[in-house]
Amino acid sequence: GTDFGVRIGGLEIETLDCALVSFGSGIWCHDDKLPPEHAPVSFELYNNQWNTNFPFWYGEDARFRLILRKREDA
Repeated sequence: GTDFGVRIGGLEIETLDCALVSFGSGIWCHDDKLPPEHAPVSFELYNNQWNTNFPFWYGEDARFRLILRKREDA
């Protein structure tokens, strides 16, 4: 989880609506290896993989906000 967001090189990504961040091949791909240096970043917006707490289909509008900032100190 995250309290703020992530910092990757010269980029800072602040998440306003999303608490879980994954580095590497995706949130549903689990292993015990560190991702490569230039791995993608994924933000988990919904956790409906198991169809337990939420249905697979969400028919309403949703908004997820991210703030991107260029870091000068990187």
